[in-house]
Amino acid sequence: MKSRGSDMASQWPSFTRQKLFLASTLFRLAEQQEHAVEREASIQGGIALLAESRQALLRVIADIYQARQQAPQSLDTLADSIGGDRAEVEELRRLSMEPG
Repeated sequence: MKSRGSDMASQWPSFTRQKLFLASTLFRLAEQQEHAVEREASIQGGIALLAESRQALLRVIADIYQARQQAPQSLDTLADSIGGDRAEVEELRRLSMEPG
């Protein structure tokens, strides 16, 4: 029987790819909009999808390390709950410093 964490971990890449694809689609659509309100709606929708993907990733990492009682809202809270020296935390910190 799979643990909840491993089940979520196996689903997360597909979930994230879908959300990231939809977010990039909305950002491209925003560039094509003539009206400011349509541009803004597309941008805000894309940002919401990115935030949802980010939260899902943090939850999956917490689940893998069996810190399920925690619902990390940031990389810092994830690091506090599983240990800041974990490879995942270090990689996410590195990625957060890259432009773009």
